[in-house]
Amino acid sequence: MTMLDRMRRHKNWLKWSLALVVLTFIIFYIPDFLNTDATGTAGVGATSRETVAEVDGHELTAGEFQQRYVAQMQAYQQQFGSSMNAQLLRQLGIDQQVLSQMVDEQVAVIEAEQQGIRVSDDELAQRIFAIPGLQENGQFIGEARYEQLLRSQRPPLTKGAFEERFRRSIMVDRLRAALTDWVGEQRSIKYLLIDRDQVRQKIVVPASDIQRYYNDNIQQYQTQEEIRASHILLKTDGKDEATVRKQAEAILAQVKGGADFTELAKKVTEDEGSKATGGDLGYFSRGRMVPEFETAAFAMQPGQTSDLVRSQFGFHIIRLVDKKAGTTRPLDEVRTQIQEQVAQQQADLQVTERARTLQARIKNPGDLAEAAGESGLMVQESGFFQRGDPVPGLGAAPQVTAAAFTLADDAVSGPLAAQSGAVFITVSGKKDPYVPKLDEVKEKVRQDAVRAKAAELSRQRAADVAGGLKAASNFAAAAKALGLEAKDTELVARGAALPEVGTSPAVDKIAFSLPVGGVSAPIATADGTVIIRVVQRDVITPEQLKLAGETFRAELLGERRNQFYAAYMGKAKGRMKVEVKPEVITRVTSALNL
Repeated sequence: MTMLDRMRRHKNWLKWSLALVVLTFIIFYIPDFLNTDATGTAGVGATSRETVAEVDGHELTAGEFQQRYVAQMQAYQQQFGSSMNAQLLRQLGIDQQVLSQMVDEQVAVIEAEQQGIRVSDDELAQRIFAIPGLQENGQFIGEARYEQLLRSQRPPLTKGAFEERFRRSIMVDRLRAALTDWVGEQRSIKYLLIDRDQVRQKIVVPASDIQRYYNDNIQQYQTQEEIRASHILLKTDGKDEATVRKQAEAILAQVKGGADFTELAKKVTEDEGSKATGGDLGYFSRGRMVPEFETAAFAMQPGQTSDLVRSQFGFHIIRLVDKKAGTTRPLDEVRTQIQEQVAQQQADLQVTERARTLQARIKNPGDLAEAAGESGLMVQESGFFQRGDPVPGLGAAPQVTAAAFTLADDAVSGPLAAQSGAVFITVSGKKDPYVPKLDEVKEKVRQDAVRAKAAELSRQRAADVAGGLKAASNFAAAAKALGLEAKDTELVARGAALPEVGTSPAVDKIAFSLPVGGVSAPIATADGTVIIRVVQRDVITPEQLKLAGETFRAELLGERRNQFYAAYMGKAKGRMKVEVKPEVITRVTSALNL
């Protein structure tokens, strides 16, 4: 799903869209290295140390395959429900997808090692410490909780297995960056960082400050009284109130006479939201219900049934099921948490104050080193990075990245926010996009030639049928009569990917110029030719469209990088010996289906 596809889900933001009926004539070129054989016979399971595949002598084990397969299966089940069982997943070829991912990853790791790419233990630790899910209040959660979190995964992960997988992931990311960095403009920076963690380590929080914070924020450590209630509602809206009251009194008499409240509610309550559960409203605290209902319910004890309660909705009969008293966590229980929060607040204030002081001192790039020396800090230099990428040494820092690509030469920024603190930067290097040598993109050139031939064939076919489609009163029926299929889209925005077409500026230009009901002439795309009919338009303001521009540009850049990386890795994979053992895979997946 592209960025603009995701944006379509938020109609308040993006309303300039249209529906297209798309007719495609596309001949796809699929490199041989993407095809995978999936034969094998049934078995009775495999040991975790058995080999499912070998890549240049590196073994991929059944245990790793099973772990990834189960994780994939659970991910699909969370998305599509329990009907997506193991047998269905196997029929859909998920086993081959998982195996292909493992093989491709191993190919990338081998290629990275051959290119001299390594990840030190120190760097691995720093990258793990920076994972947002392993931080609390800006700090690493600690070894014990880290290992507990890994064990809680389904399937569970050991620390060693997770860190080895993460190390391999970093290596692959670096390889990808090394191969595709030429695609996008890059910057490097010199920066002076006021490190929040270093400031935090020097702060000692007095006991009086902890007590004051606890007293001032006591509501954070309190839970309100909660009750669980069921009710029967007879609505009065549009009805004679006296008649409804008599009906409610008759039902109340049945309840007090011993009738089953739950079964009665299922039959007579007019609250559709709780009817199926016998009037059960679950647990709720004060402020959640209308005042008349709340007053009556909180005055009752578990097991009691109210008299008739009149509210704006009608007449209620309330049965109190349970009551939970409010609680207050004692100071000793939250002392460590408060100490950390207060220390973090004080660190933030100190960082802000130091940044303000340095801002008055730093006027040009030459001032960075002098100011750093006077303050006991250090000027560091990042490697090259692209728009939207993490900054080497600083991690994800959108303000820093934005400034690096807008800052004038020989200028220095004011203090910028980063995860690790406040940063002053100056641009130290620039790399413009460049055209790679033929050897670097030979495989991609070959693929482009094949696609160009396929596109020419599709244009010839489209020219033969275009006239009939344009004159047809029923576009879909006319396409079917020609042995083709018309495909409907949802409302799509400029730049959105279309079925079997992907993104196409040429299609965008014509689609957004046609009136509703208009049919285009054949439109050449990268992979074929399309004829479109506009079904609906929904307009967005220019201001709203501008908001999406930068993110969309970054996504298109990502697609270009993906294409080049896939071509390069296909060539690398062709140099390696890959041996798959389908009988082992069959035994693993067969055992999971039992």
